[in-house]
Amino acid sequence: MAPEATIDKANSVRYAVRATRRVNVTELARGKAWRDELPECDVMEIVDRGANAGWLVSDAGMGAMLDTIDYLEARLEQASMAAIVNARRDYDDWMEGDDLARAALAALDERGDDVRAVLDAG
Repeated sequence: MAPEATIDKANSVRYAVRATRRVNVTELARGKAWRDELPECDVMEIVDRGANAGWLVSDAGMGAMLDTIDYLEARLEQASMAAIVNARRDYDDWMEGDDLARAALAALDERGDDVRAVLDAG
């Protein structure tokens, strides 16, 4: 789904949650009307004794939420990579291959105690 379409669908789900249809637990268990309404509203609040007990989300509503999460994660990754590149834009000592491998091993050797602490804590 395109980003704008994803965001539009997520917004419609968000607005549906704000003006959501409520279904009590008894109606959920015994009735069938909610099944016809769910695809139209995407989200229903399940209530038990007047308190929120959960949410019922249609396939389309869940798809919109997952698409939005995927989109936001991709944007966050892009922003993180841009920040890394920006932070290193003046870096002149780039390494690759064997030089990089040796430098990485040396860095691990220098921080051996710190690495061991992380491994032991996990």
